[in-house]
Amino acid sequence: MYKKTVLENGLTVATESLPYLSTVSVGLFWKTGSRYETESENGMSHFIEHMLFKGTQRRSASDIAIEMDKIGGSINAFTGKEYASLYGKVLRRDVDVMLEIFQDMCLNSLFREEDIEREKDVIKQEIKMTEDSPEEYIYDAFHAHFFKGHPLGFPILGKEENIGTFDRAKLLEFYRRHYGVGSLLIVAAGKLDHEEFVSKVRGLFGLEVAPQGAEQGCLTEPTPTNGIEVIEKDLEHIYLLIGMKGVSQKDDRRYALYVLNTVMGGSMSSHLFQEIRERRGLVYN
Repeated sequence: MYKKTVLENGLTVATESLPYLSTVSVGLFWKTGSRYETESENGMSHFIEHMLFKGTQRRSASDIAIEMDKIGGSINAFTGKEYASLYGKVLRRDVDVMLEIFQDMCLNSLFREEDIEREKDVIKQEIKMTEDSPEEYIYDAFHAHFFKGHPLGFPILGKEENIGTFDRAKLLEFYRRHYGVGSLLIVAAGKLDHEEFVSKVRGLFGLEVAPQGAEQGCLTEPTPTNGIEVIEKDLEHIYLLIGMKGVSQKDDRRYALYVLNTVMGGSMSSHLFQEIRERRGLVYN
């Protein structure tokens, strides 16, 4: 059973004790992402994820990587439509080291102009990679059509034309609005004690001077757009996606939907797999 504590500055800490493990996994989650962006800001949440790894006032980008490697830890990050995360895993004895590195990355990243300019090319290549992968691109195309006119339709990586307009001032302004500790959830699971972990987090992130963050962006419910969208590309295969409005994550009917999903297409014995591949031989996957 997990335990939860909300610090004085709004930061939430949740832990799950797994005493049979020798490691601890820690994730930092911000309430941000492409849903909280405007059209001109689209891509900033993901861009900032990259910038957190580019160095702080006390650590270079290579220092961050080397310090984590020295303790045999792993570290990574991702951005979604409704939240962004920085996460890692270390031996129990090294939790303090990882937490301090996380705190430094979150509160002291430099956002140097030269790093920003270099990262623009990296992210543009990431966008092109997605466009070259039909299995990934079809989801961006579906969301753009289904949630037309709403930020949920924005691609998480942003658009190439947007990426080129970002500068240090714009990124820092967005970062200060969305990445404050007041909108931060820190979750840990492994061989740990809740109160001890909360004490460590309070010492690193519980300062009153830390930015609080602000809930921004479009939180209105989208109106799904029906229809058919066809995108022509020079490929050997046709990729098809059919989607519709489901139920809320807070709706108990979602469990029945999960079961239906598995029955219809979630395994090799599912109806769609058996009919379309095994009986008709129309597809591989």
